[in-house]
Amino acid sequence: MKWCKSFDTGLPQPQLVVYLDASVEDLEKRSNYGSERYEQSEFQRKVKEAFKVFQKEDNWMHFDANQSISSLAAKIEEKVLVLVQDCKPHKMKTLW
Repeated sequence: MKWCKSFDTGLPQPQLVVYLDASVEDLEKRSNYGSERYEQSEFQRKVKEAFKVFQKEDNWMHFDANQSISSLAAKIEEKVLVLVQDCKPHKMKTLW
């Protein structure tokens, strides 16, 4: 993990990270699943587990990816608009 993070050290920290979450079983049901190199169930399980480390960050928002695109977009837009309205001048934080 330290090696993975090292490439982003010192970059500006995002105010929001949108995390679209879906179970591997739901991903497997999507059309053409498996046609991409990384669309392998075991690999997806490992990635999902690895991302749990980051999900504890305050700027991460989780969204269920198993909904319509329009519904998902509306929910994300709602959160982003609140964030923009609350935006105040502040010192920019850096990653790691």
